[in-house]
Amino acid sequence: MQSKLRIGREGRGKAVILYEHQHSAKKDYFKSGRTPRPFSAHFHQSYEYITVVKGRVTISLNGQNFILDPGDCMLILPRQIHAMYGFDENEIAVDVSIFSTDYLPDLPMLAKDVRPRYPILDRALCPPTAECLRELKDSKFYLKSRIYELAAVYLSGDEWTDSNLEPDVLAERFIDYITTHFTEPLTLRGVACELGYNYSYLSHTLNRILGVSFSSLVSEYRMTLACRLLAETDMSIIGIGEECGCNSLRSFNRNFKLFTGLTPREYRKSRNAALGDDI
Repeated sequence: MQSKLRIGREGRGKAVILYEHQHSAKKDYFKSGRTPRPFSAHFHQSYEYITVVKGRVTISLNGQNFILDPGDCMLILPRQIHAMYGFDENEIAVDVSIFSTDYLPDLPMLAKDVRPRYPILDRALCPPTAECLRELKDSKFYLKSRIYELAAVYLSGDEWTDSNLEPDVLAERFIDYITTHFTEPLTLRGVACELGYNYSYLSHTLNRILGVSFSSLVSEYRMTLACRLLAETDMSIIGIGEECGCNSLRSFNRNFKLFTGLTPREYRKSRNAALGDDI
């Protein structure tokens, strides 16, 4: 299975946005570590909590840039598009904890319509650091209590902004809808209606932010699922095509080859061969 779905046009002045499947919404998912490198624009279905340890970094979030110094912390909600850039890439160290929504199930709904205008957590309220969370990873209840503590700090700000006015939040909600419904028959006009946006505005904004057509985005989600099903199940190729929302075997084979360079049968064979080599 491909771990990252690439959204956007490469080599045409548009950043590529990555959908990181490995940071999934599966229950009790928690991963933490320290990175010395910036990361490009991406999103996933889990929370991401960042603490700057060394150097100064810029976090791009919701179409805005925020400068973080050592000791600063930021909580990024599921499906928010974000990136990190260093002022000096050789002089940064950042602790990152990524955890699934079951650790903090209510916050996305509380922050659905409004978000903190300044999402860097208030140091005066002593939020737990990402390193603190990492040290508690084997003690789920202690870990969850500290995560609720940082959520309280996140919600303590006195300046809020209407998240519906942020273009990246529109993209976030659009991606959330596609993530949930991509195996169903979809049209951009239908999605615009479901989300309550004008069709032309939605089309223009998504093209500006994501730089990819609606049909290409839906196809990438479907083909990424197909890769996983081909590699991890014994389902028939016809059954996988139907499971992924493709309306004919011919279109499934064509789109899959465009996505991977292989036919579904060749892909499954190559994955089985790789598994045999690993054994």
